[in-house]
Amino acid sequence: MSTTTATASIDRSALLRDAWTRARSAAEAASESARRHIGTAMRAAWAAARPAPKPDVEPCATFVLGKHDRRCRGWERVIRETMPLPVPEDVRGAGDLPGSYGPDRGTEELFGLDAVLQGEENHHRRAHGWTYWLYVRDPATNNIVPLTPTAARKALIKKAILAGRIDLPPEVLKGAGDIAAMVRMLAAIRAGLPIAELAAAE
Repeated sequence: MSTTTATASIDRSALLRDAWTRARSAAEAASESARRHIGTAMRAAWAAARPAPKPDVEPCATFVLGKHDRRCRGWERVIRETMPLPVPEDVRGAGDLPGSYGPDRGTEELFGLDAVLQGEENHHRRAHGWTYWLYVRDPATNNIVPLTPTAARKALIKKAILAGRIDLPPEVLKGAGDIAAMVRMLAAIRAGLPIAELAAAE
């Protein structure tokens, strides 16, 4: 906010009344003239009259919803940081995930460690399997980082658990399938495993 705008929004007559009230109160307490305290009183009145600063806006990153190939089947689940995660061993499909399905298009604002889990069929007519991505906002950079489930990333999570770097039970390593693996990665990130380190493990 500019100084001109801030000054224009202050009621000057009310400010002067407040300053003289403060000065007289200080003068009575010190048995002195109010004029001797008007300078200090005016500064205090100005400080009290200035608009309060706007609260900081929580940083977020914009995720663009939608499939890579609109001809293929697919889904997206938006999982907020506050949502508890299921045990990876119990996850066998997208229906076992928390959160809501994202629409076919649009955007979603991701805060904190909010994430989007995405699955998409590899071909719109032939059965060539599915590909899965975990998109998570990295608070260190405010970028959205895509992570695919790999054996190397599972090995990194296992190593971090055994070394005591992250506080997760070894049972989180149980569970087969890429969707369970995405949940495992998100659990490790929430437990403190750096996203950049996980992304570097191909």
